[in-house]
Amino acid sequence: MYHHDDKPAFRCAVANECSRAFIRVGWSRFQATVTEVSRDGFTLRLPSKASRGVSQGNKLRLYYSQEVWLVSVESKSLDSDGKIALKVRREEDLTRVVFQGDSGFGSLLNGVSLRSADPGLSLGVILGVTLVVLISPGLGDELGTSSYLSELFQSSLTTVWEAVTGQ
Repeated sequence: MYHHDDKPAFRCAVANECSRAFIRVGWSRFQATVTEVSRDGFTLRLPSKASRGVSQGNKLRLYYSQEVWLVSVESKSLDSDGKIALKVRREEDLTRVVFQGDSGFGSLLNGVSLRSADPGLSLGVILGVTLVVLISPGLGDELGTSSYLSELFQSSLTTVWEAVTGQ
Protein backbone atom coordinates (compact mmCIF):
# COMPACT_ATOMS: atom_id res chain seq x y z
CA MET A 1 0.00 0.00 0.00
CA TYR A 2 1.34 3.44 -0.95
CA HIS A 3 0.84 6.55 1.09
CA HIS A 4 0.90 9.81 -0.83
CA ASP A 5 4.17 10.74 0.89
CA ASP A 6 5.88 7.59 -0.45
CA LYS A 7 5.79 8.80 -4.04
CA PRO A 8 7.01 12.14 -5.35
CA ALA A 9 4.23 14.61 -6.06
CA PHE A 10 3.19 15.12 -9.66
CA ARG A 11 4.11 18.64 -10.74
CA CYS A 12 1.70 20.23 -13.19
CA ALA A 13 2.84 23.05 -15.46
CA VAL A 14 0.86 26.30 -15.22
CA ALA A 15 -0.23 28.22 -18.34
CA ASN A 16 1.14 31.76 -18.66
CA GLU A 17 -2.31 33.38 -18.36
CA CYS A 18 -2.84 31.65 -14.98
CA SER A 19 0.66 32.10 -13.58
CA ARG A 20 0.54 35.55 -12.02
CA ALA A 21 1.25 35.67 -8.28
CA PHE A 22 2.80 37.86 -5.60
CA ILE A 23 5.10 36.86 -2.82
CA ARG A 24 5.79 38.77 0.37
CA VAL A 25 9.42 38.72 1.50
CA GLY A 26 9.63 40.56 4.80
CA TRP A 27 7.94 43.90 4.20
CA SER A 28 8.53 43.77 0.43
CA ARG A 29 6.12 42.41 -2.12
CA PHE A 30 7.39 40.99 -5.40
CA GLN A 31 5.61 39.85 -8.51
CA ALA A 32 6.17 36.14 -9.09
CA THR A 33 5.35 33.64 -11.81
CA VAL A 34 4.02 30.22 -10.81
CA THR A 35 5.48 27.70 -13.26
CA GLU A 36 4.40 24.45 -11.57
CA VAL A 37 1.85 23.35 -8.97
CA SER A 38 1.71 20.09 -7.01
CA ARG A 39 -0.18 18.77 -4.00
CA ASP A 40 2.81 19.73 -1.85
CA GLY A 41 3.76 23.13 -3.20
CA PHE A 42 4.73 25.41 -6.06
CA THR A 43 7.66 26.26 -8.32
CA LEU A 44 8.09 30.03 -8.70
CA ARG A 45 10.20 32.47 -10.65
CA LEU A 46 11.07 35.77 -8.98
CA PRO A 47 13.02 38.84 -10.05
CA SER A 48 16.66 38.80 -8.97
CA LYS A 49 16.13 41.77 -6.60
CA ALA A 50 14.11 39.41 -4.32
CA SER A 51 17.21 37.25 -3.80
CA ARG A 52 18.41 38.87 -0.57
CA GLY A 53 15.38 38.01 1.54
CA VAL A 54 14.91 34.46 0.26
CA SER A 55 16.85 31.52 1.62
CA GLN A 56 16.15 27.86 2.26
CA GLY A 57 13.77 27.33 5.19
CA ASN A 58 12.34 30.89 5.10
CA LYS A 59 8.58 31.25 5.49
CA LEU A 60 6.91 33.46 2.90
CA ARG A 61 3.37 34.44 1.97
CA LEU A 62 2.25 33.50 -1.53
CA TYR A 63 -0.77 35.26 -3.08
CA TYR A 64 -1.93 33.14 -6.00
CA SER A 65 -5.26 32.48 -7.73
CA GLN A 66 -7.38 34.20 -5.04
CA GLU A 67 -5.64 32.15 -2.34
CA VAL A 68 -3.07 33.04 0.30
CA TRP A 69 -0.53 30.43 1.41
CA LEU A 70 2.18 30.35 4.03
CA VAL A 71 5.01 28.54 2.23
CA SER A 72 8.53 27.51 3.16
CA VAL A 73 11.46 27.65 0.75
CA GLU A 74 12.79 24.17 -0.12
CA SER A 75 15.34 25.16 -2.75
CA LYS A 76 16.59 28.25 -4.53
CA SER A 77 18.53 28.49 -7.79
CA LEU A 78 19.38 31.07 -10.44
CA ASP A 79 17.90 30.65 -13.94
CA SER A 80 19.87 31.32 -17.11
CA ASP A 81 17.98 34.61 -17.62
CA GLY A 82 18.92 35.91 -14.15
CA LYS A 83 15.64 35.18 -12.37
CA ILE A 84 15.38 33.20 -9.15
CA ALA A 85 13.75 29.77 -9.32
CA LEU A 86 12.15 28.72 -6.03
CA LYS A 87 10.57 25.48 -4.96
CA VAL A 88 8.27 26.15 -2.03
CA ARG A 89 6.25 23.81 0.15
CA ARG A 90 2.71 24.55 1.33
CA GLU A 91 2.63 25.03 5.09
CA GLU A 92 -0.74 26.63 5.82
CA ASP A 93 -3.73 27.93 3.88
CA LEU A 94 -4.28 31.53 5.03
CA THR A 95 -7.15 32.27 2.63
CA ARG A 96 -10.04 33.99 4.39
CA VAL A 97 -13.51 32.63 3.74
CA VAL A 98 -15.90 35.50 3.10
CA PHE A 99 -19.64 35.07 3.49
CA GLN A 100 -21.71 37.55 1.52
CA GLY A 101 -25.20 38.10 2.89
CA ASP A 102 -28.34 38.82 0.96
CA SER A 103 -30.74 41.52 2.02
CA GLY A 104 -33.40 40.55 4.53
CA PHE A 105 -33.06 37.10 6.05
CA GLY A 106 -29.65 36.48 4.41
CA SER A 107 -28.01 39.16 6.53
CA LEU A 108 -29.69 37.76 9.64
CA LEU A 109 -28.36 34.29 8.86
CA ASN A 110 -24.73 35.49 8.78
CA GLY A 111 -24.40 35.43 5.02
CA VAL A 112 -26.21 32.19 4.25
CA SER A 113 -27.73 32.68 0.82
CA LEU A 114 -31.40 31.88 0.59
CA ARG A 115 -31.09 31.43 -3.17
CA SER A 116 -28.91 28.37 -2.72
CA ALA A 117 -31.02 26.69 -0.04
CA ASP A 118 -30.65 23.02 0.68
CA PRO A 119 -33.28 21.00 -1.26
CA GLY A 120 -34.15 19.09 1.92
CA LEU A 121 -34.91 22.34 3.70
CA SER A 122 -37.10 23.48 0.80
CA LEU A 123 -39.03 20.20 0.88
CA GLY A 124 -39.50 20.50 4.65
CA VAL A 125 -40.87 24.04 4.33
CA ILE A 126 -43.27 22.98 1.55
CA LEU A 127 -44.52 20.01 3.58
CA GLY A 128 -44.88 22.20 6.68
CA VAL A 129 -46.96 24.80 4.84
CA THR A 130 -49.13 22.05 3.31
CA LEU A 131 -49.70 20.52 6.77
CA VAL A 132 -50.68 23.91 8.23
CA VAL A 133 -53.18 24.50 5.40
CA LEU A 134 -54.70 21.03 5.83
CA ILE A 135 -55.04 21.54 9.61
CA SER A 136 -56.47 25.07 9.33
CA PRO A 137 -60.12 25.46 10.32
CA GLY A 138 -61.30 26.86 6.97
CA LEU A 139 -59.91 24.64 4.22
CA GLY A 140 -59.15 21.74 6.54
CA ASP A 141 -62.82 21.53 7.64
CA GLU A 142 -64.06 21.54 4.06
CA LEU A 143 -61.63 18.75 3.09
CA GLY A 144 -62.33 16.81 6.27
CA THR A 145 -58.64 16.74 7.26
CA SER A 146 -58.65 19.33 10.03
CA SER A 147 -59.82 17.19 12.96
CA TYR A 148 -57.87 14.08 11.88
CA LEU A 149 -54.56 15.92 11.36
CA SER A 150 -55.05 18.04 14.51
CA GLU A 151 -55.42 14.88 16.60
CA LEU A 152 -52.38 13.32 14.89
CA PHE A 153 -50.33 16.47 15.48
CA GLN A 154 -51.35 16.72 19.16
CA SER A 155 -50.66 13.01 19.68
CA SER A 156 -47.20 13.36 18.13
CA LEU A 157 -46.36 16.36 20.30
CA THR A 158 -47.54 14.53 23.41
CA THR A 159 -45.39 11.49 22.54
CA VAL A 160 -42.32 13.64 21.95
CA TRP A 161 -42.95 15.59 25.19
CA GLU A 162 -43.26 12.39 27.20
CA ALA A 163 -40.08 10.98 25.65
CA VAL A 164 -38.11 14.14 26.45
CA THR A 165 -39.40 14.63 30.01
CA GLY A 166 -39.58 10.93 30.86
CA GLN A 167 -43.16 11.09 32.12
